Amino acid sequence: MATTMLRIIRRRCACRAFAFIQRNAVESRRNILSEAYACEHKWKQRLESPVLKQVKFSQFAVQLLEKFDRDGSASVIDMSIFANKLQDMHETEQPMVENILQNFRHSPQAVPVPDAINHAIVKAFIDANRTDLLLQYIKDKNKFGIFPENHAFSILMDFFIKHEDYRGAAQVAYEFMLQEDLSHPVSYLLSLYACIKHLKHPINEPKQEEQTPEEEEDQWIPVNVIRCPYYDDHFDIKDDNFLLGKTLYMLGKEGYLAGQELGRSLQVIGLGLYQKYAKALDLLEKWVSSDMQAVIYDEALERFKSCLENAQTRDADEPEKEMGIRTIDDEIHKLKPTPAQKSECLQRLQSISERIMGRTVTGDIENLVSSFVQKELPKYEQSDIQNLTALYDKWDAERQVLLESQMKEYLRKQKESEIVSKLKELQEKEELLTYFERKQEIVKLKKKADKKKKKKEEKEEEEFVEAPALRSKGKKA
Repeated sequence: MATTMLRIIRRRCACRAFAFIQRNAVESRRNILSEAYACEHKWKQRLESPVLKQVKFSQFAVQLLEKFDRDGSASVIDMSIFANKLQDMHETEQPMVENILQNFRHSPQAVPVPDAINHAIVKAFIDANRTDLLLQYIKDKNKFGIFPENHAFSILMDFFIKHEDYRGAAQVAYEFMLQEDLSHPVSYLLSLYACIKHLKHPINEPKQEEQTPEEEEDQWIPVNVIRCPYYDDHFDIKDDNFLLGKTLYMLGKEGYLAGQELGRSLQVIGLGLYQKYAKALDLLEKWVSSDMQAVIYDEALERFKSCLENAQTRDADEPEKEMGIRTIDDEIHKLKPTPAQKSECLQRLQSISERIMGRTVTGDIENLVSSFVQKELPKYEQSDIQNLTALYDKWDAERQVLLESQMKEYLRKQKESEIVSKLKELQEKEELLTYFERKQEIVKLKKKADKKKKKKEEKEEEEFVEAPALRSKGKKA
């Protein structure tokens, strides 16, 4: 009996311990940003607007698409209503939504796209759990032109982080790097967290089987100008490691970690992923030559060493491709180090490792970043919530002003159309009333018009030339 009771107590304790661990794990996932940050209650209040209540998304979307097809543009208020009702989109309507977004992107009214519309688009796709599509739209700026503001980006990153999709969250962080703007505190901290998590827990995309292309003869086409492929090493970056590396480098160089050993460590890790080995070694030599006691973390030095040792090289003597067949991939290939350059970098790293001995710090960078972000985020959340609430009020007021303005314009055009129609009607009545008084004048004008028409027909007949076949038939006859 005592043994049975002891087993029951142990089982209960084990269950409680498991529940405590599970609860803490869920809380740690949810505590990156508080639930209050998204201001969901305030956001849903906008749907109480009489205009938004009356609009049926499917019908409105069809009318909007027809308007684009007919006029080539739509008003900002129409797109604002569309974006705010986007949450009612059915998955079968996604191609139509994509078409509308593309049309608006290339219309005059989309310069610039108001933040309220971009914010509503982001929120709608999050609610619909179609963030995969949203990321594609955000990346393809030329096609869709979606540039969310900081609050929308933060909410999107938080969504990915809560679902442990660190790759998705990191891709949002890359947008801040590409825009070279890490000034917003919450966005900076979430970007830092997302990138480190993606670094430590990478999700590799399944590799597609490369199909060997059939051998075909090269076809040379004459062109006026041969365009030289150019790689800008920024917006042209497609490799995820390069994007992650450059983002980590910027996060460590700027913001709250600048000048600290953690910030310096992120710079070194980032430059290693970004394959800027010489630049990283220059920084390390500069820091080692200074009087700072703690330079970087051991983990950062090890990661950089691993990147350098595994770096792919290019043949220094390989012939350059002809201009006509050169692509941007060939320009990227040129950035790889030669075996001699790689060997030189490894020697420099060995020398630095000997000099830096005793001045590195031990610690897990992932845990350090997580602790730093969890500590700093609450300091900025409340001010962001207040700013976002104020923005929602501002956007609602702006939408109301735009709506009233469009209604006035619509009534003006309607009145103008009525006046034109009335004038035409009055003119017709006047012609009927004054017909007998102006009969002789009307007859003269008719005769003049008939003569003019006859002369025109005679001229056309004189200028007409029969086809050769018909002319030959006429002669035979």
